[in-house]
This record gives sequence, C-alpha cells and structure tokens, in this order.
Amino acid sequence: MPEPIKMEDLAKKLMDSDGREFVVKFVKKDGSERVLRGMLKPVEREEGKEAKKPSWNPIEKGLLPTWDLDKDAYRMVSLKRLMGATVDGVEYEVEPE
Repeated sequence: MPEPIKMEDLAKKLMDSDGREFVVKFVKKDGSERVLRGMLKPVEREEGKEAKKPSWNPIEKGLLPTWDLDKDAYRMVSLKRLMGATVDGVEYEVEPE
C-alpha cells in the first residue's frame, strides 16, 4: 500500500533523487492521467540528442523537467498535479488537500 505524502514533500523527494530512476503519476494539462518512468539527470545520450535548455526556469513555474526513459526525451511534470510516485523503491500517494 502506498505511503501517504504531502504534494510538497513528494516534489522535494523527486528533486532530491539526484539522477536515480523514479516513476511518477500525474494529471496532464488535458486532464488525462500519465505514468512516466524517468530521472532528472539523463544518462549519456547519442550525439545530436542534446536537449535545448529553456530560456525560463521551469521550477519557478511549478514544472519539473524530467528525462522520460521510455520516450528518450524531456517532459515537464506539473508539481501541482502530482498524484503519486515511486522513489527509491518506496511508493507514495499524494494526500488530498
């Protein structure tokens, strides 16, 4: 059974994952649910697959830039729409506010 956690605490655990793989469940902008297997610091990529850095700070906008290990590309995860995650083998579920 997942451990209950506050959204802010789960966001901190994800930001502190330091390149380790995690699985995150969140609600996309269109309202659909998404499960993403990712990490914050991607493993070495093939030449030509370098991601461009945005000219704005995603964290200030409540977004966590995450390397999607299945799609081999960056995705932005909305910290405000987190539903749960598995970090370091521990499954968490965001407590309702």
